[in-house]
Amino acid sequence: MLDLSQKDMPMLDTYRFGRFEVRPRERQLLVGDEPAPLGARAFDVLMALIERRERVVAKNELLDLVWPGLVVEENNLQVQVSSLRKLVGPQAIATIPGRGYRFTAALDVPAAERPVMPVLRSVRDAPASGASLPKAHPAPIGNLPAAAPRLIGRDEELHALTTLLHAHRLVTLVGAAGMGKTVLALAGARAMRDRFPDGVFVVELAPLADPVLVPGAVAQALGVTHGGDASARDQLLRALAAQSLLLVLDNCEHVVEAAGQLADELVARASGVRVLATSQEFMNVAAEKVFKVDPLGVPRAGETARRESHAAVALFVERAQAVDPRFVLNAQNDDAVADICRRLDGVPLAIELAAARVRLLGAQGVRDKLGERFRLLTGGARSALPRHQTLRAAIDWSHGLLSADERAVFRRLGVFVGGFTLELAQRVALDGDRDEWTVLDALGTLVDKSLVVAGDADPPRYRLLETTRAYALEQLAACDETAAFVRRHAEAMRDLFVATEDARFGEHGTLTSAEYVRALTPEIDNLRAALDWAIESEPRIGIALAGAGMELLRMLGHSQEAMRAMLALRSHADDEVEPRDAARFWRRLGCLGSKGAFDAAGAIEAQRRAVRICRDLGLPRGLFLSLYFLGWRLSETGDTTGARALLPELAALEDRACPAKSSRCACARTTCARS
Repeated sequence: MLDLSQKDMPMLDTYRFGRFEVRPRERQLLVGDEPAPLGARAFDVLMALIERRERVVAKNELLDLVWPGLVVEENNLQVQVSSLRKLVGPQAIATIPGRGYRFTAALDVPAAERPVMPVLRSVRDAPASGASLPKAHPAPIGNLPAAAPRLIGRDEELHALTTLLHAHRLVTLVGAAGMGKTVLALAGARAMRDRFPDGVFVVELAPLADPVLVPGAVAQALGVTHGGDASARDQLLRALAAQSLLLVLDNCEHVVEAAGQLADELVARASGVRVLATSQEFMNVAAEKVFKVDPLGVPRAGETARRESHAAVALFVERAQAVDPRFVLNAQNDDAVADICRRLDGVPLAIELAAARVRLLGAQGVRDKLGERFRLLTGGARSALPRHQTLRAAIDWSHGLLSADERAVFRRLGVFVGGFTLELAQRVALDGDRDEWTVLDALGTLVDKSLVVAGDADPPRYRLLETTRAYALEQLAACDETAAFVRRHAEAMRDLFVATEDARFGEHGTLTSAEYVRALTPEIDNLRAALDWAIESEPRIGIALAGAGMELLRMLGHSQEAMRAMLALRSHADDEVEPRDAARFWRRLGCLGSKGAFDAAGAIEAQRRAVRICRDLGLPRGLFLSLYFLGWRLSETGDTTGARALLPELAALEDRACPAKSSRCACARTTCARS
């Protein structure tokens, strides 16, 4: 028989929920007035869950309680839970995957049997006048965990959070999965608990599958029972009307509307109550103030990891030492640690999971295996929520809250490297069923749900954190869309770079050099990714992209990289290529030819091809540029006669209204004269 001396809450003579009545001392479950056919083990499971209804009861704990001193298989527990659910309904007992079970039905305890909860004054004890009772308590009130993970690298955020919570009564910590919202919220609650005579209460909403259960879960956590005609919401609002407490609603994203409505009502009708919520999405109610939880600081590229300067490094070192006390950050591993923190974007959950692997792999081994991060980053604390035990589970949870349109747009955004604009997202992510407005709405939701990061610029630039992007690409592959949308990404990059190149160097281009660089520099990683794909899969797209994009690489000091890409594509620049694309390609290849990877003769021939195509197409500005660069190359090789021969045609094409053409023509004259 179950030993109820180990229960969490005082045992009552009777428990009622719905049409069911449990009589512990008689070991009976009544349905209506009739005893239910319930076996002894199933009854013990039911009582164990009821008496520990404030929390999730682990499977191993249930096994020890119901089968004390015996070794039994877990499926025995599953059989008993299944038989209980057939009697009391599936909503009464929630399965928390990877953790255990929780009793979730709202109890209706007769008033005479309701205990005065040690954590919250009962409604019947509140004075009729509404005046507060004496506030002296021998110990902190509430259910704030006595021990919580140490807050690392968030001192400034903690100060800002407590300041915000002093000024506002509803604050929501918003951030991506694994960003450390719960740890920060608990630290903030602990720092402020002396301000709340009636306590600090944490309500874990993750187990709730139905938003309707939110008020009941909050009431249950605070020890507020309800019955008669009063709903859980009404009874809760009555109970808190004269209270001074802090309510922490943790993990609201999947029930965000219901949680937001309740929080809004609480701050409106209970003047002494403040609410601190955590969510991947803000609640969007009037009283809410949003506090964005960003990644921890990481070393910049090429910077050495320093524990005192980089919060992500400090967290990594502490967690690594927790599993391997011998671990020390030193000259042999600081580069690896810095790279790990950067590649994991400073996301605390990912860093903690990576640090846990140091004992087995060492820092360098962890870095080497980050390409398989979803297989590597597992093994979180058993006490953590299931979705915080592996990196994949954390993002699975977020992804599972998306609509079909949002999932489609999310996975397609994974093809972008280094970020994207709204226009690029719409260009790539739409399809026959989803137009630009659908993509716009979905992108907004993804930002709200912390799956896409919006930059501070106006207009904003968006990006996926690298771990989120890796997950999006997995989803793209699972939907058999990779080939189609990687191609679409390359086409979008081609169109953007060609349009910007024409705005700078085209027949009617007016873009300045600075404007050109400013417009395209943010897309350099997208350019590289698109070129890599095109070289292997669609050289014609690569020809257009290289011709339009290599000037940017040259201006940013990456001429050798540009030359490698163009040489890889040179053999494909044939008569099948669109002539304007070919002209740009040959002109840019000729311009890069003096960088050592391409001989002078090849560079001159490339410019001659560009000259012929521009002359055939009747492109005066393109012809002018190609002749100018051809003359330059001829002068470099000592062919002054050939260079001077170009001057009459250059002069005829010169446009005094175009400073670029005038200055180049003057430069060409000077060069030829010196030759």
